[in-house]
Amino acid sequence: MSSLSFPSVYFFRQAMMILPVFFILAPFLLPGLVQAQSETSDPNFVGPTRPADDLIGDLRGDIAQLNRLKTTDPAELIGRVIKIVLQVVGSIALLVFVYGGIMWMTARGNAERTGRAIKIIAWGALGVAVILASYTLVEFIFGTLE
Repeated sequence: MSSLSFPSVYFFRQAMMILPVFFILAPFLLPGLVQAQSETSDPNFVGPTRPADDLIGDLRGDIAQLNRLKTTDPAELIGRVIKIVLQVVGSIALLVFVYGGIMWMTARGNAERTGRAIKIIAWGALGVAVILASYTLVEFIFGTLE
């Protein structure tokens, strides 16, 4: 027989159901209880110590920070997207090389698997050549647009 009696097991189960709810709701309920300052040190506070014009100026700065790309030029944005796509494709090409190399190393002299691995590596090399050519073309086109 267990050392815990029926009521204590029931209480333990009830507590284990209530505690997660408390921990989920506590951040939303408790901050209001601990904010007891009489004067505010919040820079976003608008009241008798800070005019609303300052807040509007701060909002303009905050809105400018929303543009994480730091550009409004469509050509530059398209160029960045193309560069990111080429980087991802280059990473995939690296994975193709690794896959072909592992396949070749684990072929154990099997001519069919070795031939397939060599074809994978050759097509990966061709893919890298295409990636480099497209990168060069993109750099040339967007270099002439600037």
